[in-house]
Amino acid sequence: MTVTPALPATGQCLRVVPSRLAPGALEGWLKAHREIHGPAARRQPGFIMKLLLQAEGDVNQVAMLLVWETSEQAVAWTKLPLHDEVSAPMRQFAVREGAPQGGLPRGGYRLLDAIAGPG
Repeated sequence: MTVTPALPATGQCLRVVPSRLAPGALEGWLKAHREIHGPAARRQPGFIMKLLLQAEGDVNQVAMLLVWETSEQAVAWTKLPLHDEVSAPMRQFAVREGAPQGGLPRGGYRLLDAIAGPG
């Protein structure tokens, strides 16, 4: 696990990205985050941290929580071509067809990794 930073200050932007993984895809998803997406996100202006979570009641339900200094910085990251490039390797592990749409399911989540920035 990466270094766990102090809690962020209030008033910052938290972006929630839930995903449903194919059975057995967790390790590949984590590796893509740690080796590809995480290093790129850490270099972006305003990036504070990224948390990777796994639902306690459903091992295939995961989420990425990204903390930014401002909403504008979070949105700017999603509009960069680099964002799409480093997000692509994670998509191969997600279930698309028939996956539930909507918000993050309620319940407990296990912290899988914490990636702090800048880096």
